[in-house]
Amino acid sequence: MLRWTARAALLASLLLGVGLPSPSPAEVAFDLELTASPSGMWVDFFSDVFAQVDGGPSYIGGPGESDGFYQYSLLPAYVTLGGGTDVFPLGADFGLAGQVYVDANSITGDGTESAPITDIEIDFAQFIADNDNIINSGYSTEFSGVTGTATIVDGDVTNVNLNSTVVFTYNATGFGLGLLPFTGTFDIVNNNWDLYCDCPETYSAGSGTIAYRWDVTGSATPVPEPVFGATLLVGAGSLAALRRRRDR
Repeated sequence: MLRWTARAALLASLLLGVGLPSPSPAEVAFDLELTASPSGMWVDFFSDVFAQVDGGPSYIGGPGESDGFYQYSLLPAYVTLGGGTDVFPLGADFGLAGQVYVDANSITGDGTESAPITDIEIDFAQFIADNDNIINSGYSTEFSGVTGTATIVDGDVTNVNLNSTVVFTYNATGFGLGLLPFTGTFDIVNNNWDLYCDCPETYSAGSGTIAYRWDVTGSATPVPEPVFGATLLVGAGSLAALRRRRDR
């Protein structure tokens, strides 16, 4: 689904005569569907365990099924630990995972065009380690340094390329540890995504160290919306009208 954001609403208010000094970029958001590769992993180094998207050789994987744990230090052997847990609650099918925002100022909705990507929103805690083994709480997901382009054909997004920094933050204040951020990268190259966070930050806890790894790849599908082309044309016309008004 593609839609005008609040920034485009501000632009419309300018056209109606509201006294704002200058327009914000006309941003349009589209939904992003993610599917994870079977071999994707989440690792808890404190407990020396990991889970795998497809469950590996001993677990079923899939929605609502156990996908770990295995002892990480014994790889490539898959040695189970515990009675089973569900780190990837939806399995490989993350579904409509989030939104990508593009600057649509120069987009007409006609033919093949390219739009700069301005932001992305995905809550990875819904799909990976939403309740980790040590802190027993979810984490927040924040993106920064988002760059890239979306290819748009006749108003529909067909291809995405982006690079970004992602920070996962656990709230461990209940354990006296405060907020624990872990920094990694999230990239999409020709609709193939790669999430990698190899615990550059570590935190002491008792006799061990809290550190995690997110290492998951997969395919990304921009969700088309037929009305996007018409929306872009309306936006382009509004921008032209605004320019004419400013020139008077």
